[in-house]
Amino acid sequence: MQAFVAMKTQRRYSKSAALLLATLAALLLAGCAGMRPAAREAPLAQTRLTILFGNAGRGAFEPAGCGCRLRGGLARRAQFVQDARTAHPAVMLFDTGNLLFDKAEPEAGAAARIRADYMLAALARMGTDVMNVGPCDCSAGCDYVAAKAAELGLTLVSANITRGPGQGALFQPYVMKEFGEISIGIFGLAGHPERPGRHPGTIALESPVQKAEETLRQLKREGCQLVVLLSQLTLEENRLVAAQVPGIHFILGSSAPDQLPAPEVVGSTTILVPGAGGSSLGMLELDLANRADDFYDISVRAALEHSAQELESKQLSAADQAEARSLLQQQARIQEQRAALAFRNSFRYTVHGLDGSLSEDPAVQLLVQRYKEDLLKSRVPAYKESVTGIDLAGLSEAQRRMAMRLMNELACGESGSIADAAAADPRCNELAGMIVDRIRRGATEGEVRYAVLYASQQQKKVLDKGFRLH
Repeated sequence: MQAFVAMKTQRRYSKSAALLLATLAALLLAGCAGMRPAAREAPLAQTRLTILFGNAGRGAFEPAGCGCRLRGGLARRAQFVQDARTAHPAVMLFDTGNLLFDKAEPEAGAAARIRADYMLAALARMGTDVMNVGPCDCSAGCDYVAAKAAELGLTLVSANITRGPGQGALFQPYVMKEFGEISIGIFGLAGHPERPGRHPGTIALESPVQKAEETLRQLKREGCQLVVLLSQLTLEENRLVAAQVPGIHFILGSSAPDQLPAPEVVGSTTILVPGAGGSSLGMLELDLANRADDFYDISVRAALEHSAQELESKQLSAADQAEARSLLQQQARIQEQRAALAFRNSFRYTVHGLDGSLSEDPAVQLLVQRYKEDLLKSRVPAYKESVTGIDLAGLSEAQRRMAMRLMNELACGESGSIADAAAADPRCNELAGMIVDRIRRGATEGEVRYAVLYASQQQKKVLDKGFRLH
């Protein structure tokens, strides 16, 4: 009997709760009746823009690490960019600076300059829209970087690198890009690097906050609706600029070595740092609903939708009228928040590791091989372009260059390099053929080097026992 009474009571409460929900919903609708919707701009013709950005590469032209854990490299970056351009309707590519050299020193050696030449060529090859200049990028001289970039058609920015107080900027402070009906202003700032090393004596860094204020005013005068700062400031300097210079929508990058685990919001500015060393690439996907200058993280909407689903589930089992009323009020607030987001600009941010799952862009891979070849030629006065009896047919240009470089670099016992001795010594000729065969089968440079080293050791063991290889 008690169970029956309890069941009737529960049904009565359920009916009452349902009636209350219906009544409150009707009241909410009635309250909204007669209210005109908020005036909105006509929808934009283009709404989705993807921004890719590398940060503080510090001279990492090739993947770093060992074995299957190799990460980074500009050839992988180029392939990721190419894939993103296939998958997304509109892509812009930035580099936040401190890419070319590992430390900020007054002079860069010849080898580092050769590498920097090819790294800039790789940035141009992958279609980099803007590169910020960091202090490390000026290790071979700012004039050198500016001249090479102009030769390659690369756009460099820096609002606060100068030759000294009152001497003016060395680079253009900002550029403007058009995306549909939106004008985007991109400017750059640099700070003293966090890693050890001396700052170049030929440049000075003016106040990031002051230069950010000046640049932002100019961008607003020119009608920019979206402002992006490419940064090689420390994290604390990023936060200071964001707090004191409202109106910057996104700060991309930092000289700090570590990745920010999540977007960091300071005032109206979102700071995004994918980590240093060239092992990853940041991806910022913008959904532009209007020309207003506020953005929200798309994960906020996902959280609101999850909360709405949980409340709907709880309403079905509300114990009494008070709980049902509270649940409906919560749901109404969430619906208001969701409605408010419907016409705001949003973003999604992800960090992508450049690991072995990515192939390497052939054109940038060729630049890497040419760089290594030029570097070796600067050290080897009699570099051989071919070896008698060694057939390079079937190799790509990048593979052919790698094969010849390894023959010129790797030694064949006491006979000098493999390339020098291959024509006269059958053992060296065998090693040369091994290099070509392994490369033809797709082996990495590390695998080829190991195979040659192992074969050389085996040859030596045979000779030590008084035999000769045939």
